Amino acid sequence: MHYYAEMALLFLLLAVPTSPGAAFDVDPLKPGQAWQYPKDHKVVNVREANSISSYKAMISEVHSFGVRASKYKEKGLPILARQTSTPKPDRWLMLELRGDGQDEIMLAIRNDNLYIEAFANSSGKWHTFAIIRNLIPGATILPFKDSYRGLVNGHANLGTLVLGKETTLRALHELAVYKQSVGADTGCVSRALAIMAVTFCEATRLKPIQASIQPKWLSGGATIEKPLYVVRWSDMSCAVLVARQKKGRYDGPEADKLKNELGMSSLNEVVGALSLILWPKDSSCDSGPITWPRA
Repeated sequence: MHYYAEMALLFLLLAVPTSPGAAFDVDPLKPGQAWQYPKDHKVVNVREANSISSYKAMISEVHSFGVRASKYKEKGLPILARQTSTPKPDRWLMLELRGDGQDEIMLAIRNDNLYIEAFANSSGKWHTFAIIRNLIPGATILPFKDSYRGLVNGHANLGTLVLGKETTLRALHELAVYKQSVGADTGCVSRALAIMAVTFCEATRLKPIQASIQPKWLSGGATIEKPLYVVRWSDMSCAVLVARQKKGRYDGPEADKLKNELGMSSLNEVVGALSLILWPKDSSCDSGPITWPRA
């Protein structure tokens, strides 16, 4: 099959807008569901993602959602919508993932930073974090924080995650069947959320993460060699934005961190690692305020 025809078919099969599954109640006229709007709703059948190009297609679809509200680019990279401090973003990506049997979940992903803020299990029950406990009426509050420290006891432990299609399916199953109870072991579900965040969100933000997972999507065994990339996405983004204001100079606190911790000696190396640029909260970086772009 011709490459472009194959890719078109993959998008049709794996990640197209569709009506929500029966388990997910998303009637905007119901007060308890109004938090979900506005949104994009995408469906991905992970079990049917049977090629490396199918994984690439999934990431491209998440990327397309992120850049939908993008008004600016720098160095050819889309800048996400301005990051807000509110629990509800300007727009959600409701990413519906289907796995084996009846396994089906929904991830609520922000458009301004691609963070996962909540998930619904196969019965449609929403689970979210304490920091936004009032956003979703009736949601179960997860007993861990919405950070990699809360999910896997620190970003360094992202390097212990074994990634690929089968791992993603197992993580999907853990979330699909999760029902919180007193004394239950929550380690599996927190780790499952970390796998989803890395596989879909970090891989969309950062080229090295996608490059680690994509070749081993089918065979499995992918690992993140430099987990620090994940927590330095904001600094990478700021370095690019600040350089624009400094006539291309690569210096300041962000650049120092990237040089010392990741060995990124030039702005070109930073640009080469990014797929999306984060617009920081309050347009503020360690180097000072970002005077462009403007909301």
